[in-house]
Amino acid sequence: IDDWLTECQYNGELRKVIDDCARIGSGVVKGPFPTKRVSQEWRRTDDGVFQMIITEEIKPCSVRVDPWDFFPDPACGENIHNGSGTFERDRISPKQLEDLIGTPGYNEKAVWDCLNEGPMRMQEPDQRNMLSTAFQQKEQFEIWYFYGSVRVEELMAAGCDCEGMEPEKSFPAIITLVNNHIIKASLNPLDNGEFPYDVIPWKRRPG
Repeated sequence: IDDWLTECQYNGELRKVIDDCARIGSGVVKGPFPTKRVSQEWRRTDDGVFQMIITEEIKPCSVRVDPWDFFPDPACGENIHNGSGTFERDRISPKQLEDLIGTPGYNEKAVWDCLNEGPMRMQEPDQRNMLSTAFQQKEQFEIWYFYGSVRVEELMAAGCDCEGMEPEKSFPAIITLVNNHIIKASLNPLDNGEFPYDVIPWKRRPG
């Protein structure tokens, strides 16, 4: 576990969360969640020839989430896990989106559709665009992650393998969207269905 935390630069991510807390009063950390890591090394074959070996592994990762991009259920009160769901917005480059191809659970056709369409902007502009040019990244895709209860029949329509489950029931799930395309739909790996977020208040504020 310590190796995994080191690989995802866990301590550095937590320092960013502490900085958010000091600046705006709240910080958000997400994890662990699965991510694909690619490693390369030269190996000598039996006949003495060196060959490049590329290895892909799925490993856990934890990251800081910008509070501007985290949207819990407004009815959750002081605990986000009491809400019916959460949305998280992130931005990825075309290369990062293409790298999702081959990662278990992602719909390759939907990913290619997004790449062919190019980045689409949300209808409501981000207020930070009016304050700084740092967020005006036109060549990036907006990717949304939804964690919450979803009906089995809707999960199956989105490509999730839910064989043997009652279609009228709802289960904790994860939905990933880009350009209004569902590129991944899966069941929440946590048995209790909790969201993989911890929200840190600098100082408690009732409600």
